[in-house]
Amino acid sequence: MMEEPGHQTSTFYDHYDPETGDFTDHGDHVMKLSGQRLTTYEEDNDKTTLLKQTVKYLEVRFMDINEKPLKCFDVFNLNKWPTNDMELVKHGRDDIKKLTQLYIDILTDTEHSSMLREWTIVKNLLRKKKTGINCHDLYCKLLQTQPADIQNILTLVNIMVSISPSTAECERQFSGKINMYINIK
Repeated sequence: MMEEPGHQTSTFYDHYDPETGDFTDHGDHVMKLSGQRLTTYEEDNDKTTLLKQTVKYLEVRFMDINEKPLKCFDVFNLNKWPTNDMELVKHGRDDIKKLTQLYIDILTDTEHSSMLREWTIVKNLLRKKKTGINCHDLYCKLLQTQPADIQNILTLVNIMVSISPSTAECERQFSGKINMYINIK
């Protein structure tokens, strides 16, 4: 959008004459647009500045998505899993290790020591179910059923679904309270 106009803007500029300020609507109906004369799309510095500032703001606001622990939780995204079985065996081990180290203070010794073994079980279980299902729904279903052979790694899954995507501190706290309330119910 910064380099080329979108469909609606293109349609507008197709009907607008920046030299006269006339807007031709559906063939022969001409409207004289009053106010500040519009420039061509390429010369519109206000638009360019607005778009650049918006992109910069979004990059700064959501830069934590590429940092630990959020980046490590990407390992649970089934859409990014390799399709090759040999690659899938290795997939995610480093991220699971990083997550267990990041949350070592809240994990029990059993949970911590079982994560990598259970990660392999989770991958085998989910690779069969990954087509046509929403990742969030699938992990919520696992949390509801609590399969005995993956109970420890479900602690990480619970943390993952409890993390608020919001960058506002108050919203993250509110989401955390809601998730705690749901778990207590």
